[in-house]
Amino acid sequence: MNRELLEKLASLERRIGALERQERPVPVVAVYETNAAQSIAHNTETVVNFEDEVIDTHGAVTVGAAWVFTAPLAGYYYVRAMVMFAATGTWAEGEVIQLGLYKNGSGRHALVYRNGLDSSGRSYPHSAGGATVVQLATGDTLAIKVLQTSGGPLSLVSNGNYNHVSIFRIH
Repeated sequence: MNRELLEKLASLERRIGALERQERPVPVVAVYETNAAQSIAHNTETVVNFEDEVIDTHGAVTVGAAWVFTAPLAGYYYVRAMVMFAATGTWAEGEVIQLGLYKNGSGRHALVYRNGLDSSGRSYPHSAGGATVVQLATGDTLAIKVLQTSGGPLSLVSNGNYNHVSIFRIH
């Protein structure tokens, strides 16, 4: 082979090697659910304790009454959450369910706000769910809080299929 062709080939191999070594985006995924039938007090924003880990690629979640996701990497995160209250006939016209995302303890992003939940004495469950995208710096925290105004405490259904949160770093 001629020398010029060999130099071009060597240069191409170096560029390919450099591309292969570039830092690739690290996937951050946290999926949690709860089947604990957590009690939610009337008219009190309550952190939802999604205590059952499904996936947590970075150990980013602290479970318990102060459930929190801590961003291991800066970026944009897609957050989807859902809760379902156990069947009850106590809802009256004008009462609400509100699900919110809290960044660093404040700055709520409303995921859903439902009102007019009149159950007219029939007993059935009510759910709330929503999604948003939020920008986080490394170390920023997220919590999911729920508020219900049914007039007394209500429990979430004891089924993780209806009470879950998914957090994905998308960029």
